[in-house]
Order: sequence, then C-alpha cells, then structure tokens
Amino acid sequence: MDEKIAKISRDAPLRLDVALKLAFPAGGLTVKGLRKEIERGRLEVELIANKHFTTLAAIERMRELCKVVPKNLRSNEVCSQRHVLPDCRDEESESGLQRLIRITREKSRAARLEHKVQKRNKST
Repeated sequence: MDEKIAKISRDAPLRLDVALKLAFPAGGLTVKGLRKEIERGRLEVELIANKHFTTLAAIERMRELCKVVPKNLRSNEVCSQRHVLPDCRDEESESGLQRLIRITREKSRAARLEHKVQKRNKST
C-alpha cells in the first residue's frame, strides 16, 4: 500500500475522502470539513461528473491559508509559548475544538498571571 501512495503525484486528482486520508493520516479533519474549506474558497477542487476532486498540492496550499498568525505583542511583553498560537502542522492529531479550548485556557492563564503581576507592581 505504501508503494502506491508514494507513486501518487502531488497534482493527481483524488476524491475528497482519499485525499483526506493521505494528507491527514492521523485524522482530525473530515470530508465535511474539506467541503467547508471549499465553500470558504481556501481549497481548490475540480467538479468532474458531479464529484469533487482535489490534489495533495491544493491541500498544502489550503493549509498555508489556514495558518494562524500570532497577534503583535506589545513591546513590554515577553514572548513565550503561551502567547504564540500553534500552526496547523504542530498538532494535527488535535481537533479544531480541542485546539481552541487549549488556546483559550492558555490565554486565560497568561492574562491572570499578568493581572497578578500588575497588581503586585501597583501595591509596591
């Protein structure tokens, strides 16, 4: 099976379910998710015989469009892992909802810590 996969060109038209299995072997995305990306204009597809086809190259371009850019940090902030959002490639096995929950928790912790530091600095 691996030999067949290795022979597939980046530009070979693949049905969405097949492309999904090759591009995201650990899962985390569904055909429905790919269809949403098509609707958003981030995934290029071909409609042949009323069936959607895409390529591994198109999925790579979609992933580039899905990258999350960290917000600009204020000059007095120290850049730490808590302030930087993960990029799509970091945690492919993590679902979008799980990633959103984790990021929200990390931001909340960082905000609480910053508030404590500011409170401590005001009292001294």
